Amino acid sequence: MAAGSATSGSCALLVSILSAALLFGVGEAGAVRKAVDPEWHQATATWYGSAEGDGSDGGACGYGTLVDVVPMKARVGAVSPVLFKSGEGCGACYKVRTPCKYRGKNIAFRVVEGSTTFWLSLLVEFEDGDGDIGSMQLKQANSAQWQDMKHIWGATWSLTPGPLVGPFSVRLTTLTTKKTLSAQDVIPRNWTPKATYTSRLNFA
Repeated sequence: MAAGSATSGSCALLVSILSAALLFGVGEAGAVRKAVDPEWHQATATWYGSAEGDGSDGGACGYGTLVDVVPMKARVGAVSPVLFKSGEGCGACYKVRTPCKYRGKNIAFRVVEGSTTFWLSLLVEFEDGDGDIGSMQLKQANSAQWQDMKHIWGATWSLTPGPLVGPFSVRLTTLTTKKTLSAQDVIPRNWTPKATYTSRLNFA
């Protein structure tokens, strides 16, 4: 979902009238048309119909029942004029970024199943604020060197050179605001796959 919702009756009416079926971040393979604007813009979007539905009952783009067909299925939304663009926004792909607040939660790292001392993969959870991790680094036990982790997909990152020796410290940097934090020795020496290790830090 886009960040926030309409705050006035007139804005809500515009969104309702100009409801457009658009694709949200489905990747190049499923895109009807690639988005080329690298900038973030304030906008509103919503979801129509049932919670388990397609996100639209057809909309103002003329797609009709196509919203129930892959790649559009469950990846459409009604948007404000900023994204609708008088119909020119129909079929465009958008990445949606929403600043989050996980009350009472700190950043956690879940060790992905299949991880070994030669291939360590971590899933980042509960990032407050921007939540868009631009880079992630890991420091092994008794080392001063931060090693760059590779972004695999979603919120999952990995490091392959081994053997890797814990405990591990993890450093995160956000993509948009370039904020950095370091969780010292957050993953213990005797870590196990599928376990989650919680830090004492967050971006907010």
